[in-house]
Amino acid sequence: MRKIFDAITGADVTTTVQAILQAGRSLVTAYLYRWEFMNCFQFNESGSFSSYSFTDAAWPIFVNKCQLGPGAAQHIGVFNRSGGEVDGLTFLPEAFSVDKLSYGIGFEDRPAELTWAIDDTITYSAGFLRAGQFTAPEDAFSPSFLTMKQAFVAGLFSEAPFWIHQAIYDDFPQNGGNFLGTTLMFRGFIRGVTASRSLLKIKLASLMDVFNDTQVPTQTMTPNNRALPYIPAALSAFGGDFAFVSAPGPQVIIFSTGESIPVNAMQDSWLVFNPATFAGTPAYQSGTPASPAFRIQGNSAASGGLITLYFYDTVVVPASISFLGFYSQLTTQGGNEGFKFLPPPEFSA
Repeated sequence: MRKIFDAITGADVTTTVQAILQAGRSLVTAYLYRWEFMNCFQFNESGSFSSYSFTDAAWPIFVNKCQLGPGAAQHIGVFNRSGGEVDGLTFLPEAFSVDKLSYGIGFEDRPAELTWAIDDTITYSAGFLRAGQFTAPEDAFSPSFLTMKQAFVAGLFSEAPFWIHQAIYDDFPQNGGNFLGTTLMFRGFIRGVTASRSLLKIKLASLMDVFNDTQVPTQTMTPNNRALPYIPAALSAFGGDFAFVSAPGPQVIIFSTGESIPVNAMQDSWLVFNPATFAGTPAYQSGTPASPAFRIQGNSAASGGLITLYFYDTVVVPASISFLGFYSQLTTQGGNEGFKFLPPPEFSA
């Protein structure tokens, strides 16, 4: 039997629920859906994370602690890099459904697919933590320039961690039923979406997908030394005083700087709006979802302190922006130069 944890205290209540079943009583259940992402809609210099949380029940469900991995129940809420999860989350009723959840032993990938009869007229909100203080949910509304469906299609939640729990009651709450606890049903990542006029299908990859679809070379030969070849580094060649000015087109951004930057010197670097590099917070960190990044196709030379950037794809610009962060491949200086005539690898890709 799966472990069941009290939604408030996090205590293991598996034996209590098992006793109710053995007594011949039936239970009322509902699914809980939650994904965590870096808030890229507003000013977020410290790189805090938000959670969207919904349920297919007809009533809202508050959860303070639940099982997130193989261990005991943990606190959930919004995540600050220095403060951890806080405050718990309320799962709001939404028209979600899951086709099936299957399980197996070993490394077989068992993906899942959700169907969301999404309402494009609703501005969905998520909890958000700013500067160590929890703020009202409206501070993390889905962006005013995008519907939730458009945010999914634009890839703002790509690879975000996703959990499906089951809430268990001894009767319906309107009949005085007690909330017995939650049990973890699925843990994975958002891998893709398919949108139609009235539906959003969300494809979830399981954790086993890492063992099946990720190719890890036994040895990587690069013109750099062997220091962190898969982690992009902040672009520091030009100092870094970059301030957003405007976005005159879907694939164009203008920013100001006091640096002298040649034409296309920033080609194939990546733009990240949050977190702010001047705050000393990395955009990429093990164990947390990454901030959305946008790859630069080229740039104009600095003219009057302004530079125009051109991107390969559409850039989703936040409602409020801190100084821009740019990431590029690691430098080839400071270590074994290796193969001097090989072009530098695209570590950021």
